[in-house]
Amino acid sequence: MGSTFDLMLEAGALVERLMAAEGELSEELAEGLEAWAEETGDELGALRAVHRRLAAEVSTWKHEEARARDMRKRAERIQGRNKGLAVQLFLAREELGEPTSIKGVAHLRKTVAGRYPEELVAWPEGLLIDQDPKPDRRGALERMKSGELTAEGFELVESCSVVFK
Repeated sequence: MGSTFDLMLEAGALVERLMAAEGELSEELAEGLEAWAEETGDELGALRAVHRRLAAEVSTWKHEEARARDMRKRAERIQGRNKGLAVQLFLAREELGEPTSIKGVAHLRKTVAGRYPEELVAWPEGLLIDQDPKPDRRGALERMKSGELTAEGFELVESCSVVFK
């Protein structure tokens, strides 16, 4: 039997073959693992080396997964801030009477959404859905857009976003 270092290197090579097989322990790989463990003279020690190497792989991939998740969230946050800056630029262009569309680059998109009161008593009777009293936001938005609904707490709120091409 070689040194502990050799055992760990061999275990690493074996783990790489197992990982390349997408974690499936085929009959051939299982036989190879058993034969390698027997050759070392210390089967339990060999299997322990493989286990430790796999535990290290699991730990590494957990950290990489968390790092990738954090990087994605960071990129999404920066992307949102970047879009906000672009919206501000386009709103400033609009204020100056300049076009809010740059062909092949981006344009300003405006959408209308409703802001609604939280208390159910503030909602008109026709906009409460019978099942469980909950507000009919779609109906309220349609009525606000048409001018039928002007009760306190109901207003149309405009929001802007940029669409990059």
